[in-house]
Amino acid sequence: MAADQAVADLDDLLTPDALVDPYPSYQRMREDAPVRWNARWRGWVVTGHDDARLVLRDPTSYSSERVANHQRAAADGDEADDAFTRFPAMALIGKWVSFLDPPDHTRLRRLLSGAFTVRATRALEPFIAETAETLLDGLPTDEPIDFLHDFAFSFPVTVVARLLGLPLDDADRFKRWSDDLMLIVLGAAGTADRHERAAEGLSEMAAYLHEGLARRRAEGLGDDVLSQLLRAQGEGQEVSDDEIVASGMILLFGGHETSTNLVANALLALADHPEAAAQLRARPELLTNAVEEFLRYDGPTKGVVRWVREATSLGGHDLLPGDRVLVLTAAANRDPEHFERPDDLVLDRTPNDHLAFGYASHFCLGAPLARSEAAAAVGAILRRFDVEIDRSSAAWRPTMLSRSLDSMTLTLHPHAAPEAAR
Repeated sequence: MAADQAVADLDDLLTPDALVDPYPSYQRMREDAPVRWNARWRGWVVTGHDDARLVLRDPTSYSSERVANHQRAAADGDEADDAFTRFPAMALIGKWVSFLDPPDHTRLRRLLSGAFTVRATRALEPFIAETAETLLDGLPTDEPIDFLHDFAFSFPVTVVARLLGLPLDDADRFKRWSDDLMLIVLGAAGTADRHERAAEGLSEMAAYLHEGLARRRAEGLGDDVLSQLLRAQGEGQEVSDDEIVASGMILLFGGHETSTNLVANALLALADHPEAAAQLRARPELLTNAVEEFLRYDGPTKGVVRWVREATSLGGHDLLPGDRVLVLTAAANRDPEHFERPDDLVLDRTPNDHLAFGYASHFCLGAPLARSEAAAAVGAILRRFDVEIDRSSAAWRPTMLSRSLDSMTLTLHPHAAPEAAR
């Protein structure tokens, strides 16, 4: 009985303790079996680094198609997946590049990749740095603030709105739509009408972006990402209006969700490791490496889902077509078989081949942008302030795939530079 209860405890990935700190559970799962069947989730869970990379680099055996696989499960009688059949708007998620397999994934990723090269991101860095500083200038000091609302959301959404050529005045709508989409895209629990809200948010966002395409066609194309995709379409590239809209959706959603979580989690990590914060202040040249360590140590995502396409084996288990596979990249990033001192925050860790941005063909297109945003935000905050976090205010969202806070109150105290540095 005790053994059965222990298994049941490991199967529940959203217990209150696991939301606050999932890493002890991940360690127990990895020690029990790096690949294990989770009866509660009705799928395989992968926690080892090597096994995670095997899955992520093999699109032949493992599918990323979110909607099509849910619809197949619903057709086989799985009521938990029937929302993707009941709500036609859910089909829009099926056109997101991250939820596609080749050849469609390859085609769309090629069209989008030009906007997110390291070179393109470097051209944006002055705007990113200026945005971070301007937002920090407007924050009160020596009194509590809602950091997620006042900075961690506003900062990346300002950047992604510029990329997409969208008016920042609509930021509140972007936030509402993203919160609705999070309920289904990131596997949220505890919201009874999550499918209805997600479908409504998808419909509203799609209508908004379609209007934006029509306006660009009428008034002329700019240099934003949506205009670039329309220009490619006009030049004969294979991309539909629905695919352009879907691309705008994922960039608007993922383009701020990832950075919001990354910056907030990084500040929490530094609050827990004041010696690391002091090290980073003393050696700002470590910032690039530090961002990689923030991603590994407690990054913005917990994992990704794949579906078995053809019978295969993993970790000594036979996996059958249609089986779900949850690759817990956050667990893989703490695998002691791959990382020395995996539970320590080591800002100068080298090498650091974490999986926070995925791996292989589905490696996150926006990774250079997220890295630049995190470096600009964390660097500016540490340079200007001492951060006092109210840990009792840190509430984690009950999601399977995202490591994201719902709220976090902190106080920014102007940082007094040491006399020797003045």
